[in-house]
Amino acid sequence: MPPRKLTQEEKNKLKQEELEKKALEEEEIRIREQEELKQQQERDRIEREERERELLEENGRFEVEGTQISEFLSKREQSYSSSIQQQMNDYIWKRYTNCPVTPDPYCLRDINTYLTLWREDKADTSFESLMGKVQEVFVFMQELTTLQDLDLVYKSKSPYSIVDFSSIIQQIHVILSNKIDSTTLEIMRNPIGMIDDVYGNLKTEVILNESSDNTLCVCLWGNIASNHRMTDVDFNYREFSIEAAQRGLQIPNIALRVIHTIRDLYSPRSRSYSPRPVVPLLDEEDTSKSDLATEQKERSSKSSANSSNKGSTVNVNSQEILTKPQSASSQNEKQGSATETAKEAEPSNTDATEVCEVKQQLEEEFTIEESEIDMRQFSPLGPITILEYIRLPPQPRHMGQWKMQDLEPYVIKQNPYPILQSGQDIAQITPGSKLWPFISVSMSIPDTLVVSEEPKLARWSEELCQWRTDEFTDVKIDLENRKVSFKCNTFSPIALMQDHYLNMPYQGWMVQPMEINTTKLSITGNLHQFEIIIEKDKCRLVKPDLPELSGIINTPLLVNRFIPALRSRGLNLFPAIDAPNYVAISNKDSDIETDVYRDIALLSGCSFNFTWSSWNASCHGNQYILRVCNHDILPDVNEWDLVLVGPKCYRLAMKELSEEFSDNKLSGNTTHSSLYHVLRTDTVADISVDISHTEAIRKLLSAIRPLVFA
Repeated sequence: MPPRKLTQEEKNKLKQEELEKKALEEEEIRIREQEELKQQQERDRIEREERERELLEENGRFEVEGTQISEFLSKREQSYSSSIQQQMNDYIWKRYTNCPVTPDPYCLRDINTYLTLWREDKADTSFESLMGKVQEVFVFMQELTTLQDLDLVYKSKSPYSIVDFSSIIQQIHVILSNKIDSTTLEIMRNPIGMIDDVYGNLKTEVILNESSDNTLCVCLWGNIASNHRMTDVDFNYREFSIEAAQRGLQIPNIALRVIHTIRDLYSPRSRSYSPRPVVPLLDEEDTSKSDLATEQKERSSKSSANSSNKGSTVNVNSQEILTKPQSASSQNEKQGSATETAKEAEPSNTDATEVCEVKQQLEEEFTIEESEIDMRQFSPLGPITILEYIRLPPQPRHMGQWKMQDLEPYVIKQNPYPILQSGQDIAQITPGSKLWPFISVSMSIPDTLVVSEEPKLARWSEELCQWRTDEFTDVKIDLENRKVSFKCNTFSPIALMQDHYLNMPYQGWMVQPMEINTTKLSITGNLHQFEIIIEKDKCRLVKPDLPELSGIINTPLLVNRFIPALRSRGLNLFPAIDAPNYVAISNKDSDIETDVYRDIALLSGCSFNFTWSSWNASCHGNQYILRVCNHDILPDVNEWDLVLVGPKCYRLAMKELSEEFSDNKLSGNTTHSSLYHVLRTDTVADISVDISHTEAIRKLLSAIRPLVFA
């Protein structure tokens, strides 16, 4: 039986039921959505109130901690200033009771009198008589240098800062140079007792002072006998030997002076000596942004040029004509959002572009030539050897019991090299040609220098005022036998140049307290492993235990003496202000870095160990990540706590061996204003570590900068 057809009334009824059912479902959905919206709004309100409450508590906590640490540091600063003042008073009293022959370094009148009397003293007629005065002056210069380092830090607190130590040291160098010249002239005029028994020529060498930081040796030879067989001259100091080809030493009345000095008076005159601005390195994202910004500028310039060429003609894009008309409100919204997006994107593009422009401008303004030594990256390794080719003054003639000698004023100055013989034309002789008489030099490398890699051989160019590597041939640097030999074209200062940053970036670091007022700092460099023990206010180098470091290994030194002592031996762990131009590092906030070193020093007596973290390079530029543990026995790598230090400081939930970086806090921990407050749960007033010890740690960490260069 076929199904019965529904009547129109039944169809309408079914349709009405379906509409009512659909309306009921829509109403239920609407009510449910409203409930969910209310619940979401309630949750958002609770979360917002929770965040506001946490922010309010955080701000209050930061304010309390800031006030607390400021008061604490102020008290420590006053105490430290008082201790420094007491040390200065003790030094002045001890110096007064010892009655030294050198003047009072804080009395300019005494210093001027001392220097004037020494300048006018004519009693120094030999290097032996000059030796005692030189050693005395070097002790005085060392005293001035030490006081200068202290004065740079405590100048505002020291009532004795009335003398410009740098100016005094410069005057001493000038007088010393003049004294060496006058003594050299007196010896060349009257070479009594200094005649070589074999050839009958003047030959003498005197070590006026020998130490790792104040070496000075003068070697003098003169062809008094007019010996035409002389080809080479040897000196005992540093096994120095020189040979001048084509009658370079056979010419009568020619003298050779060789000065070995650790004092570098040439590099400060170089154009590359002063620090240059640090240009931050761009990553790929910043580089792409800068390229995009450049393209946009080019397009805008082209479009502006086209519009100016076409006059008042209006160009309408066909795509804009085909689009549907939009309401004014929607257009305004899109324009507003586009403007906001442009404003957000503009600073990053602008910053990247400015960095590229500044970098390009600096490269154009200052370019190191191929043969020029960049003094921001290199420095002399060991003594500088000054080769001088000078003329002998008129020699005395003996007639019976009479001695006649020309006493006209004579100034020691560099003689032109080579001295042309009759019939020679200087235009036919060029440096490097076969006719040019080369100088063959060989000497040893001092046993007190750590030569990690083969250094560069450089000469000082007085015309260009720079160290250069050209005009050398047959250069042989034998590090095993510690020998250097080469041929050069001119007589000039010679030095071995070593890269400052051979041990950078560091491969790791650790600060480990050992006992009260004793802390160990370990630095793993590219070439050496360093261990430094800080005992009270002195530093003691333990590793590397190399024979070249005899004299400073296990020797306690103040920080301001420890740094130059390491540098003088060829070891440099102390980056300069523009070191990021030569070492690939992450750009970090220097103010926060300084605070971290301060907090590590303050926590040095609380059994906290600090070490590097591989995640430090992954965080933001104003954040640092380091590992911390509070154990006498160092735990495994993954058992250390990670602490994030920045505007907000807290322990991280992640570990060192985690696969991905996350800045989530460790559960149950709160944020603090400094590393000190993250690790210290007590008040800040119960630290028993000596203030001079924490200051020594802070100074050394600030000089080494392990957070940035590791």
